[in-house]
Amino acid sequence: MTAEEYRNYLETDFGDVDLKELKDIRKIRIDRNKTKEKRIAQYLRQVGNPYLVCIGNVKVKIRFGGFLCMTGGDNSSTVSSVSAEVEAYEPLIRQYANQYGIGEYVELIKAIMMQESGGRGLDPMQCSEGSFNTKYPKQPNGITDPEYSISCGVQE
Repeated sequence: MTAEEYRNYLETDFGDVDLKELKDIRKIRIDRNKTKEKRIAQYLRQVGNPYLVCIGNVKVKIRFGGFLCMTGGDNSSTVSSVSAEVEAYEPLIRQYANQYGIGEYVELIKAIMMQESGGRGLDPMQCSEGSFNTKYPKQPNGITDPEYSISCGVQE
């Protein structure tokens, strides 16, 4: 992809994109055994526009530096930074993202946490029922350790 194509992606207007055209980032799978460059290429092939994705039925425009823009099902949109609760978890998110070889996706992981829980509760990544939870009950809010939730969520 050329630098111009990336600029065009970055400048894509939220309102011009139908939710059905976006890739749900929860469905993206990256082979962690590949080199960083190959992981990035794998992500870009799957996602298309790296700055505009969806999480469920919510559009997310990623502006690296902690800002995101979300549009819900009613087509209202907001531009905001993630909550203070999510920001408080950034060191742990960064630690586990680096540990699992996806350090370049910290802002995206923060956006996911914002969507999942707003950074509140003991399972901020909402990973109790996920495949990486091997320690706590596989039921909603079964995880009672935020750090463990983040570790699982980064791996999902």
